[in-house]
Amino acid sequence: MRQDGTENGSEYMWFADLNHAWLRVDKKEYLLTGFNASRYSYQDEQFVYLECDMDAGQYLSSNQPNPTDIPETYYNGSCPVRQFARIGA
Repeated sequence: MRQDGTENGSEYMWFADLNHAWLRVDKKEYLLTGFNASRYSYQDEQFVYLECDMDAGQYLSSNQPNPTDIPETYYNGSCPVRQFARIGA
């Protein structure tokens, strides 16, 4: 159980399309960790979407080293995450 009362990893979700993937993390959790994502990650008002090749792996290994069963949402076309604001842009 995390400090916020949710199960470990319960707010995490992968968003993917044909070319890329992002790990969705609650923005409050992200901000509390002090993690600095690259400009290839995105955000909306409630979540950050960490780019799969660099940011997501680093984030998970330092903040959730043993995530299990992270659900995935797959898009045949362009993933809506691509339309969100970039982090650090």
